[in-house]
Amino acid sequence: TNAIKYFKKSLSFRKLTNDKKGIGIILFNIGNAYYSVKNYKIALENVTKAIDIFTEIDYKSGLASCLNFIGILYADWGNNDLALKSFTDALKIEENKVTQIDLYNNIGNVYVNLQNFDTAFSKYSKAYLLSKEDENLSKQAESLKNLGLVSIDMGNNIQSNQYLKNALLISEKIQSKELEASILSSFGYSLLFQQQCNNSLSYLLKSQEIANEYNLQDLTSKNYIFISEAYTCIGEGAKAKEYYKKHDEAQNQNNKELNDLSIKYETEKQ
Repeated sequence: TNAIKYFKKSLSFRKLTNDKKGIGIILFNIGNAYYSVKNYKIALENVTKAIDIFTEIDYKSGLASCLNFIGILYADWGNNDLALKSFTDALKIEENKVTQIDLYNNIGNVYVNLQNFDTAFSKYSKAYLLSKEDENLSKQAESLKNLGLVSIDMGNNIQSNQYLKNALLISEKIQSKELEASILSSFGYSLLFQQQCNNSLSYLLKSQEIANEYNLQDLTSKNYIFISEAYTCIGEGAKAKEYYKKHDEAQNQNNKELNDLSIKYETEKQ
């Protein structure tokens, strides 16, 4: 991608000036860029190099960002204990409020995976409070979305809908299409649990329309299964089958890439 080309050019310049902090930051950015296009192997290689540099120069914020990245990978692999450790270790040394917000949201996600919804709600609430203090509308919307989703798990439909409505309003206000698509998807998922089948499908199709326009592959994979369930809910079996097949194809490819990298990373650590 253009971003990767730009970062690689910047990396060459930083190496000429022996700017170790700059080199580490660019390696981390390259890792994130490769992660976004699902090249997990090269993403991890670059972030691991960044960790070595940040550890050497004692750059805590950079190290925390890398630990957050590793935690996300562990969460993707389904290793909740190691994901939680990575996120918690990062939080201990991170001073940047925006990254703290991300970490609390990520920790909340792990507790959802562990079915500990009360603790997840507490972590998401902390993320929301920090985002309010920081006047960061994007992070407020993200945290409200998470609060809405965990409220469904806790059986509080009314509270869930209110959180998600507020999140959607913020995403529209700041005109963040990627965030709006994510919240629309979450709202559709929430309404599906409430058996509001037609409303659910409407939100999910709006989300997928944006996902197609902006090539949001991870969201597309999630949307396909939710759309399939929504069509099942309204009695359109053929459509449900069509979207389930799309989801299956996307998910199988993603799982293969993640599993291959998980085996490689754990082997190299031993």
